[in-house]
Amino acid sequence: WTFIWADLRDALPQDVALLEKGRQWLDKAKPDHASWTFVWEGLSSALPQELPLLEKGRKWLDQTKPDHASWPHVWKNLRSALPQDEELLERGRQWLDQVGADHPLWQDVWGDLRAALPGDEQLLETGRQWLDEPSRAYWKRVWEQLRNALPQDAVLQEQGRRWLDEAR
Repeated sequence: WTFIWADLRDALPQDVALLEKGRQWLDKAKPDHASWTFVWEGLSSALPQELPLLEKGRKWLDQTKPDHASWPHVWKNLRSALPQDEELLERGRQWLDQVGADHPLWQDVWGDLRAALPGDEQLLETGRQWLDEPSRAYWKRVWEQLRNALPQDAVLQEQGRRWLDEAR
């Protein structure tokens, strides 16, 4: 169903009946359905400010385990639509703690939070702790963001030196 719906949506992006079919499907589908986020993201890109749809996304975040592969994507879509929403910022912080530093999208959520809260000391410290494992993917990206925020930080400088030694 979802693949045919998505193909028709691509071919007929202004078709109101297809949008309604997507809404109806979301109303009936369980949050753990493999295609739920696929349909929700398709609708949210077509209707980025539709409040009932955004609320469905929030509810999905509540009902879904934090380690679900699509959790960061739904959260980021909601953040784009609601950039000043404090509750979403807090949910992102909670997610960082819940999934642990080895989640493959950890740095994406952390980076979004850093952009939204550039002076937040807790986020800076969380990023600093994340750097303790220099073999992580995207280590350089997190280190660079922290260096831009804290250019004179001796701990970051030392972490960078250790990374150089281990990265060879």
